[in-house]
Amino acid sequence: MQVTETLNEGLKRGYHFVVPATFLDDKVEEKLAAEQPNIQLNGFRKGKVPISLIRRLFGKGVKDEIRESTLREKVDTHFSDSDERPATQPSIDIKSSGETDGEDLSFSVAYEVLPDIPEIDFKTIELEKLVVAADDAMIQERLELIAKRFGNFEDAEAGAKAELDHMVVLDFKGLIDGEEFEEGNGEGFPVVLGDDLIAPGFDEQLVGAEVGSNVEVKATYPDEHRNEALRGKDAVFSCTVKELKTLVPREIDDDLAKKVDINSLDELKDVIRNDLESDLNNDSRFLMRYRLFDRLEEMLEFELPPSLLEAETGNVTRQLSMDEEEQGGDGNAESTDDTVDESAGDEGAADADSDEEGAVARLNEPEPTADHIRIAKRRLRLGLFFTEVGRSNDIEVTDRDLESAAERLAMQDRRATKIQYLEYMYRDRRFRTGIEQGIIERKVVDFLLELVDVTDREASVDELREALAAIDE
Repeated sequence: MQVTETLNEGLKRGYHFVVPATFLDDKVEEKLAAEQPNIQLNGFRKGKVPISLIRRLFGKGVKDEIRESTLREKVDTHFSDSDERPATQPSIDIKSSGETDGEDLSFSVAYEVLPDIPEIDFKTIELEKLVVAADDAMIQERLELIAKRFGNFEDAEAGAKAELDHMVVLDFKGLIDGEEFEEGNGEGFPVVLGDDLIAPGFDEQLVGAEVGSNVEVKATYPDEHRNEALRGKDAVFSCTVKELKTLVPREIDDDLAKKVDINSLDELKDVIRNDLESDLNNDSRFLMRYRLFDRLEEMLEFELPPSLLEAETGNVTRQLSMDEEEQGGDGNAESTDDTVDESAGDEGAADADSDEEGAVARLNEPEPTADHIRIAKRRLRLGLFFTEVGRSNDIEVTDRDLESAAERLAMQDRRATKIQYLEYMYRDRRFRTGIEQGIIERKVVDFLLELVDVTDREASVDELREALAAIDE
């Protein structure tokens, strides 16, 4: 077999393979001879069919199998012998199929390789962890929320005006396009202002109303409303305020603690303090993680596979463009979530869609900005680095990791169960790859944080919040 290098530029590689026709013919003859003892045809005893007849009947099918297996074998052998790890699925271009007698099998293989990842002395990385304690004001705020949750609504004073958190008892009639509709009418219907249970923006239009007030409320049902017939519809409601009630919080005492199955107020305060400090610790760890990413980005310099970068840039552009549409932002703010995208480092992630639908989708994609490209480079570079650290330190995804991920997904989105998410992971390779990338990243970050030089420093809640807000900016 002849192998000729045709491309070696940066991370791009190309090779041309020629497998002689005699090699294919010999393999075919070996296969036919091996199968001859098992073949039985009418007029012949088992194992006594002439090889010439077997060749005539089965030779083409066997040769097709040999050509396909030879191609796969030669490409696999090339990668194992060269120690190259492809970053993308190799593209194979058949030049001559080797199908006809005397014809060589020749094909070209093109791919991109994963870059060499530089080693880093993690001990040289210095990070600061902000240690933040929950203050009395935070605990009191949480106690007041619990007191409100177990409070009672009592009639408001005469002449009082409705405010958020007040309860208004309404008679209302709703119209869509001048017609009454299901769920549009109610009598003696209690509404706690701020909950927006009827439709977004409904409650705020009742702020300032008094008992006896007649208020016209305009609202638009959300696109994800449970009633399909109401999704996206504009409605006008004629409302009459029949009663107005104010929330009287429960006393903050031992009895309140018992409402949440805790023996005393002091114990409840301890539970709240622990919960708050656990949240603050998670926020502090997130900040330290982000700063670790910044330091790694400064220290890492290596070429990125062009196809993976193109795919990642597309992912970032689509994600931030959707965020811009939903939030009305400029679309250029870097997400605080530096989690590596599921396509980073995934073989075949940069494969272009070949169907017409994919081509149309690409034509309609927004153009990436300089910020999009910068974010994509950061995410891809960190993703490849984390993958390499995980590989070289035997950090792996276990079945238990996948179960935990499925459990978290089921808690976040109750439309599917943990079992259904697990089944989907094993059915969809790309979905599972994305989940595994996230798990590997978390494990690698935990591993690195044990190696870097971390110094604890006491800080206030405000300092931590300001540092987190700076990331968003």
